[in-house]
Amino acid sequence: MTHLVNLLPRRAARRKAQLRVWSVVLIGSQLIVPAVALNLRVTSENEALRHWQNSETVLEPLLKERLRAVSALATEVKSKEAAIERQAARLAENQRWKTRLDQLALTIPDSVWLTQLQFGTGAITATGNALNADGLSAFSSRPWPAPGFHQPKVGAVSRNAQGHAVFTLRWATEVNDVSVH
Repeated sequence: MTHLVNLLPRRAARRKAQLRVWSVVLIGSQLIVPAVALNLRVTSENEALRHWQNSETVLEPLLKERLRAVSALATEVKSKEAAIERQAARLAENQRWKTRLDQLALTIPDSVWLTQLQFGTGAITATGNALNADGLSAFSSRPWPAPGFHQPKVGAVSRNAQGHAVFTLRWATEVNDVSVH
């Protein structure tokens, strides 16, 4: 009698083994894809972090140099602003003195002319010539045409070679008047 061998269990076992292999391959590939993606993400984040740190180390000296330049410019701007303020104050002072000197010019008689004005602390001294004593006395009896000055004091009076009276007048300033200085 021939013995019949049943191959069905062997086929079933082989099929189960093949299914196990393919399921392991399929499940393994399903697990490998997220693992590779996660690894790429972590690698790219590390690479980005490394790139950031490299750029930070490269940019830090440049930023420090730029900061020094900006602070130097800020200091320069402040000094320029202070210089502009000083210049504006000098301009305002010059404008006040121009007004005062224009007023003085209007009060000088035609027979008197000034050759020199000296501005000192606490006084203004004028040196000039007069054609006659009347013009000099008319001019010396008038106060300075702006507030803050006392009556002028006549200094030395002499005659020059042309016969003109050479005189010196001194207007003392009031101590309290800051508009004079």
